[in-house]
Amino acid sequence: MDAVAYALASQLKVKGRGGWYPRTGTGSIPNTIYYHDQGVGFAINGRGYVAGGYDGSNTSTSVKTEQYDQISNSWSEKANFPSFVKRAAAFVLNGKAYISGGQYDLLSESQSTRVYCYDPVTNTYAQKANMTLARREHMTWSVNGKGYVYGGVTLASDGYQQIERYDDVTNTWTKLPNASYPRYGAASAVLEGKAYIFGGSISGSGLTASLLCFDPATETFSTRAYGLWYRHAHVMEAVGGKLYTTYGRDDDGNHLLTTDIYDPVSNTWDPARGQDVFSSRAYASSFVIGHSFYVCGGGYNATPYNTAARFEAAYLSGSEELLTWLAAN
Repeated sequence: MDAVAYALASQLKVKGRGGWYPRTGTGSIPNTIYYHDQGVGFAINGRGYVAGGYDGSNTSTSVKTEQYDQISNSWSEKANFPSFVKRAAAFVLNGKAYISGGQYDLLSESQSTRVYCYDPVTNTYAQKANMTLARREHMTWSVNGKGYVYGGVTLASDGYQQIERYDDVTNTWTKLPNASYPRYGAASAVLEGKAYIFGGSISGSGLTASLLCFDPATETFSTRAYGLWYRHAHVMEAVGGKLYTTYGRDDDGNHLLTTDIYDPVSNTWDPARGQDVFSSRAYASSFVIGHSFYVCGGGYNATPYNTAARFEAAYLSGSEELLTWLAAN
């Protein structure tokens, strides 16, 4: 090995906690200002956001938007969401968040076609073109400069399988061929240019532990290894080349504490090393900053939470410098 490469390789170190930080002390994250059960989470330019959700009142859901700053380890209030909403879903395109669908009436099981765009630069929301199908508890992601929505609770007989693609340049939605996998209440994340959808419920068939992989080149799904638990209303994020899923409910309605890790190289699932989250919940919000994913809000049996937790993945320090040198030589 070249002397320079050897020197760089010798500096490689495994860093990161590889688990959950304690509720208090170094590395912990403060509670959100408001309650956000069944809200949405996203990250833009190194800052995390949570918006909407059930706030604990008997008549409404929340319109609050909060921003998390990792440097100051603090939450700040941002522009209100234009309307009460819960069980919506969000994806990020070109530095803006697009929040789609959801339930705008606390007391009914309705769903919506509405889409709102949040711009963190101007701290404003703007309404965009509606989806072609009203949805809640659907899955969203963005890849290759396009946004996607998939499945969810709908009034259409095949709605659990319907997929739409969003173009933010033309502000238009395009309906794609139906997927073979009906799904709602699942979680999604993008890893190495492909979207993964895990768990959730299949209309009329209960919960599933299946993992789907969406290839944007062909806009088709394929199956991957089954997960360790059935999960519904959980969260999933991609960090450091792996998928992490936690929280949610199992097929018996129990709220889960476990965290599981998926490795796309070996196509296998493993439990996080004895690390559990601090209080079981469903319908939480999540986002990724750096080597950590953050989970906040959610609820337990109609009791909303404002607590937040941080999971830091283990990672190699110095690997970027080595890869850069190898690519140039």
